[in-house]
Amino acid sequence: MSGYALTPLAKADIFEIWSFIAEDNENAADRVEQAIYDGCRFLAEGPLRGHSRPDLTTGRFGSGR
Repeated sequence: MSGYALTPLAKADIFEIWSFIAEDNENAADRVEQAIYDGCRFLAEGPLRGHSRPDLTTGRFGSGR
């Protein structure tokens, strides 16, 4: 299992998302936050998962380009 580290800005973004949702529903905010962290863990365990998006980036992440 690979680990991952979020930047301080990413953590702040997640907190901002949580805070916005929590204004209406704290339980929903907790579920969204958990889904974000689950997604990060999923990608860390298999960084080549998914498909390429040529409209967003050139090259493949982790390819050394």
